[in-house]
Amino acid sequence: MSTKNTTSISLDEWIATLEKLEQENKKGVDSPSGLSISDLSEKTGMPLRQARRYLKTLIERGEAEWVGRELRPAMDGICRPIPIYRLTPKKQAATKKKKKTR
Repeated sequence: MSTKNTTSISLDEWIATLEKLEQENKKGVDSPSGLSISDLSEKTGMPLRQARRYLKTLIERGEAEWVGRELRPAMDGICRPIPIYRLTPKKQAATKKKKKTR
């Protein structure tokens, strides 16, 4: 029997989670460059399909960006280049301003 992750969160909640994950990245918890879509899905508890839609929305709004590829092992054990993303510095700066004004 397969279990399907059906967690549904708002885009704003997802952005807040991404910001937290990026702070962890800066501390060296994960990849120093960003996160893959699989990482984002796993760490936010969101299905891949929904995570892709949210990421696409952020990219279109200029709030996230593709930063390159990172070699990661696939299921067959062979390392393959995987796209890596992060929030844009512009989005991070706007979030910090909002937190200071509260």
